[in-house]
Amino acid sequence: MDKKQILKELGLTEGEIKVYYSLFELGETTVGPISEKSRVSHAKVYPILNKLIEKGLATHVIKEGRKNYSATSPNNLIDFIDSKVRSLEEEKEEVKKIIPSLLAKQKTQEQIQYSRVFEGFRGLRALFQELFSQNQNREVFVFGLDELLSQIGFISFFSFYHDLRKGNKINTKIIFKKSVKKIIDEKYSANILYSKKDDIRFIDLVFPTGVFIFEDHVITIVAEEKITAFDIKSKQNAERYKQFFNSVWKG
Repeated sequence: MDKKQILKELGLTEGEIKVYYSLFELGETTVGPISEKSRVSHAKVYPILNKLIEKGLATHVIKEGRKNYSATSPNNLIDFIDSKVRSLEEEKEEVKKIIPSLLAKQKTQEQIQYSRVFEGFRGLRALFQELFSQNQNREVFVFGLDELLSQIGFISFFSFYHDLRKGNKINTKIIFKKSVKKIIDEKYSANILYSKKDDIRFIDLVFPTGVFIFEDHVITIVAEEKITAFDIKSKQNAERYKQFFNSVWKG
């Protein structure tokens, strides 16, 4: 990182940096030479110098009725940083005070029901990335994927999905109809759809569409011209789907 970039990271503006460097190159001087050296207009140099003085990076004396400006010791940059750190610590303490009320509002928002639509495999990936990263060490219930398994796009998606849920320690209970077991064996490598820790059932029942039940979310997947996922967040709705799933699971 170059010198000017370091100063910019500290919060100095482009104009402040130009004027600050000019003070070191010129030594004690008046506004005119500073403006000329820094290529910053007279009108802007005055407020910039005042800002540098406030930050402890510049100072001035009056000689023969005119203000002469100079840079303070470069060590004052450390003092400036220390001042920013103290200010950030104070802000941190203030933020801590409002976090409880924000968390309370967030919990209230979590109770709100909503529905969303995600289109394409990119949208589908974004949806599961969001849900799994926010709810680790949970369980997802899946059924009705049978007609989707042979599609090339889904083979790639399930590879991503498996890595994502494995990374977030999401276990799965999944129901397939018996007739797709051959497709799974032929098209899917080991552990892509489920792992040894997951439970799987093959049954004779046929489901009309693919469904994922995860926490308060029920995600219905429709694959026509474009893959589309309908995400409905409703605790009551999700509980009903889980009850249905469990009744089928137990047979």
